[in-house]
Parts: sequence; structure tokens; C-alpha cells
Amino acid sequence: MNSIKTILVIFISCLMVESRCQSIQSQLDQYMSDVRNSTRSVNLNDLLKNENAIALLDAVQIYYTDSLSRVRARSYELTKQVGIKSDKLETRQLATARLASCHRDPNAGNLGQLWCLLSKFRVEDFTVEAKDSLKNSFRNKPAHMDQLMKLMGYLEMNDMKEAIRALTLPPNSKRDRWAALLALSRMGDDEAIQSVMQRSQKLKVNDDVVYEIFPDLIYTRQSAPINYLITVLNSDDKNCFAADGESETRIPCAYRAMEQLAPVIEGYPVRLDASGDVVASNYEKALADVRKWFAKNGQSYKISKTVF
Repeated sequence: MNSIKTILVIFISCLMVESRCQSIQSQLDQYMSDVRNSTRSVNLNDLLKNENAIALLDAVQIYYTDSLSRVRARSYELTKQVGIKSDKLETRQLATARLASCHRDPNAGNLGQLWCLLSKFRVEDFTVEAKDSLKNSFRNKPAHMDQLMKLMGYLEMNDMKEAIRALTLPPNSKRDRWAALLALSRMGDDEAIQSVMQRSQKLKVNDDVVYEIFPDLIYTRQSAPINYLITVLNSDDKNCFAADGESETRIPCAYRAMEQLAPVIEGYPVRLDASGDVVASNYEKALADVRKWFAKNGQSYKISKTVF
């Protein structure tokens, strides 16, 4: 009798799981139909619940090869959303492996999006399978190679260093050569770090350098580039404009360096809000506090490498 009850419980559980999977597939199909027709009728909140993660990752795969590029793009975004939301490592790893497997997408924009989405995950979320997909893509010279190289640098795929190093030379584009140097720098290559610093320090610090070059220096997570930004943080030279686009007021670029260093220095004395601004009622005091903090900690500060 007990064995019959056990079988019934298992049977009913299987029916419930099958019914839930069918419901998820049905909702997903309707959502993708909306994407295809540029309409909207499905709320994704229920679909994106953590308990639906694996079922949704399985269901969405069919759209990775859809004939419409925007449908494929949305399927990648959904995969990323499911993975990032999950507190289970195996779910996040499945998401990155699935995304990396889409590296043959013929649409250049979709590939750029793909590398960007993958960069939102943590290093431990990438399996050997996912990294192998990235290597295969690299060998095929995909669109947005610069983004792919920086992703590989972030993942410290050291077995690809020499292949990446080959792209630091002409006739490769300036964008790819710079990205290759950055990727190698992230992997701790001394020659690349030296080259990045030589090129960066030749430039006069201004808004263009702050917004275009400083994020790349931050990306390397190496002490030499970070120390350079700390030097800028300690300078009172007014070479940048205030954030107000209508103002011609010049301010020290130190404020921008303060903002950009915040996410990557452990124990940093100020934090950022969602828009990337320092949470402080008095920016001058915040800058003074950060300067004092670096003066006190010297070279003992720690650089966080857990995110891109």
C-alpha cells in the first residue's frame, strides 16, 4: 500500500512539474510573439521567479536561432536576467554557458550585446564549456572583437594571452589594439600595463580622458593605473567641466576620479547611488575624506576583481 502511495505522489508531482513547464513555455511563446510584432501583453514578473529559472532557461533556447535578430537579442537578455537573479551557482553557470554558445549569431549588434551581457556575470559563473565557446568565437574573428577580448581578460583566460597579444600590432584596428593591451593588462601582463600607462599619461587630463580613458584604466584592476587615478584624485587642477551641461564652470577632475574609483576599491569611504553619483550632501567634504583615506592606507588598499 505504501509503495502505491509513493508512486501516486511521484506521478502527481511529475504532472505538476509538466504543467508548470507548459505554462512557462506558453507565457514565453506569447511574450516572444509580442517581441516579434512589437506589441506587449505579457508581464514577465511571474516568469522570472527564481523557481522557474531552469525551466525558463530550457524553454528560451528555441529562440536563440530565431530568424528575427530582435527575437534572438531578447532571448539573450532573458537568459541573462534569469542567471543574474539566481542565487544558485549552477543556474548562473548554465546561463553563461547558454549565452556563450550563441557566439555564432550573424548579427553584429547581437554579438556586441552578447559580450556585454556576459560581462555582467561574476568570474565563478563561467564554466570551462563557456570559456571554450569564447575561444571558438575568438578564432572566428567575430564582430566587436574588442569587447570579447576585454571579457576574456576579465576571466583571466591566460592560455589566450599570446593570441590576444598578436592583435596589439598593425594592421589590426586601433580599437582592437587598445582592447588587446587592456585585456593583457587585466591578466597582469607587465609589458601591456607599461604600454597602457605610457599612452595614457601622454594625454592631458580633461573630460574626454576622464570619460573615455579612465574607465579603461579602472578595468585593468592593476596598481599602476589605479595609482595614476589616485594622483588625479589628489590634484586640484581644474581641467574638467561641471556635470551641468549648461554650465561653463571648471572643476577638478579629482571629483570624477573619486566616482570612478568607488566601485573597485574595497572599504572605500564613500558609495555611489544608482546613477553613479557619490552619495554625499557635500562633494568637497567627500573628496577630502577620500583623499585622507588613501593617505592613511597608502599602498595597502585592495582592488576588487570580482566584477568586470
